[in-house]
Amino acid sequence: SIPAQILDATVFATIAFIGTMTTAELITVAATGFGIKILVQLLLQPLLVNLIPYIKRMTGLDTVDAN
Repeated sequence: SIPAQILDATVFATIAFIGTMTTAELITVAATGFGIKILVQLLLQPLLVNLIPYIKRMTGLDTVDAN
């Protein structure tokens, strides 16, 4: 979810770079990390929606979703 991605990017940037950058730079790093994560999610979503069911059918390993 978007709020989780914002939190993750902010926490990571803060822990990784606190004391080595200004607050403005930390905000930029967090915002860039968030943007990249959302972009990757948007780009991979169509592929994964089709690939995951295919892999489950091929392997027969659909134990989580089994009825």
